[in-house]
Amino acid sequence: GGHTSGSARPCEVSQDGKDPHNSVVFSLKNQVGGLARALQVFQVMVRSLIASLRKIISFWEELSLFLK
Repeated sequence: GGHTSGSARPCEVSQDGKDPHNSVVFSLKNQVGGLARALQVFQVMVRSLIASLRKIISFWEELSLFLK
């Protein structure tokens, strides 16, 4: 991956721990493609998550067919 100028910091949404959501605040320099480069890491993570979910769904479908 490339290095982007600026910073990102996680923000806790809820102090009581009941809210499972997180936020990220970006501070980027005004340059062409800066936001796209900063968001690229999330694209990679989402693709990885989707691939993992497909494996899990496939496993459960195969198990369901086996049990029938």
